[in-house]
This record gives sequence, C-alpha cells and structure tokens, in this order.
Amino acid sequence: MAKAKNDNKDQELFSFPLDKTNLMILGLGAVIIAVAYVFMAMPDHPDDFMTLTLAPLLLVIAFAVVIPFGIMYRKKETSSE
Repeated sequence: MAKAKNDNKDQELFSFPLDKTNLMILGLGAVIIAVAYVFMAMPDHPDDFMTLTLAPLLLVIAFAVVIPFGIMYRKKETSSE
C-alpha cells in the first residue's frame, strides 16, 4: 500500500470565529429574550405595561441589536510599534 502524504503546511487548524466575549453577549441576548417571553406570558394582567410594551421592546432590542452585535463583535487588535 502507498503511504498517504501528510503535509502539515496545507492543513489549517479550525478556529472557532467567536470567542468568549461573543458568547457572553449572545448569552445576554438569550436571557433578554427569555425574560421578554416571560413578561409576555403573564396571565394576571394581559393589558399591563410589561405585557404590551416592555416585552415587545425587549424582544426587538434583543433580536435587532444584541444578537447581531454578539455575532459581529471583534476585539480591537493592538499594534505594537
């Protein structure tokens, strides 16, 4: 049998594009979404401020701001001169 050629130069290691900070921001977005759905599901007062105003506002902020920011955030690279 022929030996398989194993060039380490051609193989690039897979690096996950999101680091700890990104995952923490995404986790914060998930917590905001969960809290908003809990506020929306309060059956005691269906016409309350938290149900009609606060919960949808939190959902929009989480889905439109926090989650995309968590995906696109990158740490600033310091240039050593």
